[in-house]
Amino acid sequence: DLMNLTMVCDHRILYGADGAEFLAMVRKLLEEPLSLAM
Repeated sequence: DLMNLTMVCDHRILYGADGAEFLAMVRKLLEEPLSLAM
């Protein structure tokens, strides 16, 4: 199954690379939920 993630941020406050890093972490946690328990 697939899930689309979208994030909107104000580039005056948050750089796009930081937003991409955050979404990568969210993706990792969704793909490996047991990593939250460690």
